[in-house]
Amino acid sequence: MRQPSRIRAELYLIGITVLWGSSFVFTKSSLSGASPLLFLCVRFSLAAVAFLPLLYRSRANIDPAALGRGALLGIFLFLGYAFQTVGIKYTSVSRASFITYTFALFVPPLQLLMTGKRLGAANIAGLAVVFVGMYFFTNPEGGGMNAGDWLNLAGAFFYAFNIVLMDICNRRSDTMVLTFVQIVAVALLSGICSPLLEKPFIVLDGRMWFSLLYLAIGASCFALAVQNRFQPYTTPTRAVIIYALEPLVSCALAVATMGERLTPIESAGGLAILAGILVSELWDRIPAFRRRTDSEENP
Repeated sequence: MRQPSRIRAELYLIGITVLWGSSFVFTKSSLSGASPLLFLCVRFSLAAVAFLPLLYRSRANIDPAALGRGALLGIFLFLGYAFQTVGIKYTSVSRASFITYTFALFVPPLQLLMTGKRLGAANIAGLAVVFVGMYFFTNPEGGGMNAGDWLNLAGAFFYAFNIVLMDICNRRSDTMVLTFVQIVAVALLSGICSPLLEKPFIVLDGRMWFSLLYLAIGASCFALAVQNRFQPYTTPTRAVIIYALEPLVSCALAVATMGERLTPIESAGGLAILAGILVSELWDRIPAFRRRTDSEENP
């Protein structure tokens, strides 16, 4: 398969980030008619079925090692989705999306501990500005942290593990196989945990089916396939900067479709996160930093 350029890979990542941003709105609106873990089980079961045609070309690469790596990734992906989906019931879409993005703050130290990969100056500067933006959403003047916020923060921690492990596993196993196993793992674990941790229910009306299919095919099947295919052609730190667009999309849609309103301090946090993206993307265009940044990101 032809290797894509970094620019092309990052454009694909931006596209799926828009899908993920819209998924917060669909999930929030659907949880009035379903328990969170059963909702995840149905969503990812549909995603697994939809993914089967994509898996056909990679069937020869299914082996025990790939299944094991995919299962490990799937555990962390399940934990991320489970904490996030339960948490979004108890907080706003805007807060859930921005707090989920704090996984960007967990990735660099995990990356250093697990891979020994050093960070570039642009990455550190961008993440520092992102941290300032997240502070506005967690300090008392921004409303403090409620139960849903804490659950989303826990989900963010597990997403960070998934991001770093994905960078390792994609070098050793077929990305389509890994993606399918992750999807199946989330479906199975959600189905197992649902009767143990909640009172399962779901109302399968037209609105629920539309949300499930959108999330299963677009935000789960297609998005995970694209992420696993193209994320290896950028660095994990650059990937989390790109994913910063997700809460901005979520906030815009929540304001437009659900009547949510951002406070001035929350708006300032969003602008700070956007500034972090720009710092990370533009810093290495400065001649004094370009050569060092390139050598750090492409050893």
